[in-house]
Amino acid sequence: MSSVIESLRSQVAQHLNRTDVAATAILVVLLSSYLFHRSSWSGIKTTKIDGPKGSNPIIGLSLALVKSENPAATIETWAKEFGPVFSLPMGFGRTGLILADVKAAAHFLARDTGVYHQTRLTKIFIENLFGRGILWAEDEDHRRQRKALTPAFSISATRNYLSTFYDSAYKIKSNWETLLDNGNRTIEVQAWILKFLQIFEAFERPESSGFVSQALFILAPIYPVLQRLPARHNRMMKGIKASMAALADKIIHPDGRKGAELADGGHGHVEKSIVGLLVKAETASDGLKMSEEEVLAEAMRPLQAALREELSKFQARDPTWDELMALPYLNAITQETLRLHPPLPGVARMASRDDAIPLGNPIRTPGGEVISEIVVAKGTPVTCPVAYINQSEDLWGPDAKEFKPVRWIEDESGKDGIGAGAKEIKGYHHLLTFSEGPRFCIGRNIAVGNFKATLSVLIRNFSFELPNGVDSKIARHKGLLARPKLEGENGPKVPLVVKRLE
Repeated sequence: MSSVIESLRSQVAQHLNRTDVAATAILVVLLSSYLFHRSSWSGIKTTKIDGPKGSNPIIGLSLALVKSENPAATIETWAKEFGPVFSLPMGFGRTGLILADVKAAAHFLARDTGVYHQTRLTKIFIENLFGRGILWAEDEDHRRQRKALTPAFSISATRNYLSTFYDSAYKIKSNWETLLDNGNRTIEVQAWILKFLQIFEAFERPESSGFVSQALFILAPIYPVLQRLPARHNRMMKGIKASMAALADKIIHPDGRKGAELADGGHGHVEKSIVGLLVKAETASDGLKMSEEEVLAEAMRPLQAALREELSKFQARDPTWDELMALPYLNAITQETLRLHPPLPGVARMASRDDAIPLGNPIRTPGGEVISEIVVAKGTPVTCPVAYINQSEDLWGPDAKEFKPVRWIEDESGKDGIGAGAKEIKGYHHLLTFSEGPRFCIGRNIAVGNFKATLSVLIRNFSFELPNGVDSKIARHKGLLARPKLEGENGPKVPLVVKRLE
């Protein structure tokens, strides 16, 4: 006990600043509360299974996973040692479950918002950013909101957005042509994409990685009220929400009126506008934004040439919705991009009541018992590692980590290159990128349509090369949202040599 307090005191002395004095004092009080009441948590009866052990019982391994440069690779390391279903110390005596077993993941996602709820920390985070909309709601409230919104995001409704997708793509094309004149030029592609999604600049503000911010991350799942303290981390969240609200009004109400002015009785249903912005901007583009730039950056000349050949019949006009969706190579590139670059590495929830999760393959407990299901007690953290499942060699084959669009194209016999294990995944095209179950991404039709339309315009008009050829390396810039960067660049920058096609 004394060593823990001394360690805490030492870190505070090194990293404390005046703006976080109040937050730190409260953290110390809550830490003492945890040490005193920890014994009350020992009654949780989730099935004990193997998993990695954390060296620090207070921190556990959850922070290490979040800070990992490649969470999927970290999960893979553990899965190779303990199997596709394992336990993970979450800190402060809590033990979570990681579900990379396809059957277990399907059961978990099918009960998302019914049995499995977002953690209290996540709900406060979502409320701070987006308000109490569909992303925040659970159970009947979520079903009611989703039922009301679903018609606006059906395929028939999304067809009407295609002209908007093309308009945005042609604005980029026009600006690039002005820059290029008659030659080629190195263009920071990502910055141009972001010009049409200003909101994401807010997510690039540097997040404090000091002691107080890390302590907030560890303690907030137990004491969610910490997310409301005036620490730098929380002030940043409020700033992002303010930026989103302002941009939401600009996008959804271009006539200059604010959402509150248009709400019934002026009582300010601005949160509805923020949900609309989320689907129009973040859901529709963020998960694909990394893909869009990185596909262009990584696409070798043969890949670009093949896609350009497929689109060559559309010189005098753009493809219709049906034509766009029926292009096999464009679809293959889209699917492969979604597979390798999901917007979030996993789906994390908390069991709101007891459950039993079936397993596709039995496992052996530390006591030697072979089990085909795991009992999950109320309050247990459970995570489905989407990024790992999407590129698991056990499911997709030995080339799972390669960008290989041809795997999605059927040969003359009707056979494709998708692994047999992957075909057991019930998600969108055997992917969990858009999640699955009651909370699957409501904007996925918009996301796919926007990506395909934008890529079809740019690839017909420009060629793209990496500035250093095959020596160029694409890395990840880690912020609130994972973004691509060219190795050696400061921040999420992807400069490409862009040349206009004659």
